Amino acid sequence: MALTYKQAPTVTAGATITSGQWNQLAQAFNDRLVGGVGDPTYRLHWYWHSLFRVLRAPNGTNFAPEDE
Repeated sequence: MALTYKQAPTVTAGATITSGQWNQLAQAFNDRLVGGVGDPTYRLHWYWHSLFRVLRAPNGTNFAPEDE
């Protein structure tokens, strides 16, 4: 099943942006968010978490806690 999204309107440079165009842009964003495309919160959390895991190298048989 292919994903289909509402297309965001294009505005020419220097043209006045109307409220309808803003609404269409918001609908295009919301359409993608509902589909799960723009929800990186979970991935960002684990990315930052993994950066600081096991900062100390193991010393023989002594291992530091993984999440210190």
